[in-house]
Amino acid sequence: MKFTDILSNYNQWREHGLKNRYISTKTVENKIKEKVYNYKVIGKSFLEKPIYKLTLGNGKHKVLLWSQMHGNESTATRSMFDIFNLLTSSDYKAFYDLLLNQITIEYIPQLNPDGADLYTRRNAMDIDINRDFIQETSSEIKTLKNEVNSKVYKCLFNLHDQRTIFNIQNTKNPSTLSLLAPVPNKEKELTESRKYSIKIVSYIYRNLQMYTNNIAKFSDEFYPLATGDNFQKHGTPILLFECGHSEDDYLRENTRKITALGILSALFKVAELDDKKINSENCLDIYNSIPNNDNKALDIIYKDVCVSNGTENFYTDIGVLYSEELNTKENKIDFIPRIQEIGDLSNYFGYDIRHVENRVFKNNSNNVPKIGEIITMDNFVEK
Repeated sequence: MKFTDILSNYNQWREHGLKNRYISTKTVENKIKEKVYNYKVIGKSFLEKPIYKLTLGNGKHKVLLWSQMHGNESTATRSMFDIFNLLTSSDYKAFYDLLLNQITIEYIPQLNPDGADLYTRRNAMDIDINRDFIQETSSEIKTLKNEVNSKVYKCLFNLHDQRTIFNIQNTKNPSTLSLLAPVPNKEKELTESRKYSIKIVSYIYRNLQMYTNNIAKFSDEFYPLATGDNFQKHGTPILLFECGHSEDDYLRENTRKITALGILSALFKVAELDDKKINSENCLDIYNSIPNNDNKALDIIYKDVCVSNGTENFYTDIGVLYSEELNTKENKIDFIPRIQEIGDLSNYFGYDIRHVENRVFKNNSNNVPKIGEIITMDNFVEK
C-alpha cells in the first residue's frame, strides 16, 4: 500500500473512543492497557501520577514525541493514538513493517498528567513546564530531559494546541495546524539541527497540500527558557506542532486528523522512505513559503452593539472567545463565551458574526460590557 493511500484512509485507522477534548490520565492508562502497548513508567508528576512512555518499532532512527506538556492541549494525544492504532493494525502490516524496521517511535502521551486531569495549562505547582527548561523546578521537565539525554534521537516532536484566535496571516482562514523548526538563538541561525527540522517541516507541508489554506508557520521568535528552542540550541532537531481551530470543529476532530497526517508524514520522512529527495535549498524555499500565523480571529463578533448610559447611546463591537472549562460532573469541556475585545474590531474577523444593531446591551450590574464576563444573546434586548 502506498503512503498516499494511508493518508487518504484515515477514517479506517482512526482510534475510536477519544472524541472528547478532555482526556483524563485514567482514560490514557486504560487505552494503553486495552491495546497492550509496550510501555513503561519513566517518571512521576508533582502529585506522583505516573508519566508513561510508549515504544513502537525497532529501527535505527529513534524519535521521541510528547504531548500535553500543557495539560489542556489534548488534540495531538488523540492523533498519536490514531497513529499507534494504524501501526499495530494487521490491515496495514506491510506498511508498518516497512516503517518500523527503520524507526523506533517513543511517545509520552501526557507529560503533564496533573494538568491533564485538571484540564489546566500548568502543572500542579502552577509552573509552565514549557518555560522550566533552565531552572528545572518541575519533576516533569526533568523526566523529559532525562529521556532526551538517555540516547541519540534523530528528531524530537513537541506537540501542542493553540487557541482559536490564530488565523493564517492576511486571510480569514483559521490556523488549523501551525508548524515550526524552532530557532537555536536570537540570530535564528541555520544550524545543522535546524536545517534538518526545516527539511521535515517542508516535507509535511508538501504532503498536506490539500490543507495548505489552513497551515501556518508558528512564530520563530527565540524564547531563552522554552523547551524546543533549547533542544535545538543543544543540537537535537525538533519540530513544533500547534494544533488549532477548524471552522465548526470545536471538538477538533478535523484538526486531529490533519495533525495525525502531519505527524505520520514526518515519521515517514525521518525513516527516509520517500524516494523523492529534496535538496536543502528547496527545503528552505518551501519552508519560507509557509504563511505566518496571525492572531486576528474571534469566536463571535457582535456588531454594532448599543451601550446606553441612560441619556445617550454609544455603538461598538464586542469580540468573544470561548473559555474552555472542565465540567467535572460530566467529564467534558464546556465552552463558555467570554468577552475578549470591545471597540473597533474591523481588524478582526469572527467565525460567527451576529448583528445586534436594534438591541441594547444589558447585564445585572451597570449595563456596561466588561472584558472577561460571560455574554450571550440574552444580554441584548430590543430598544
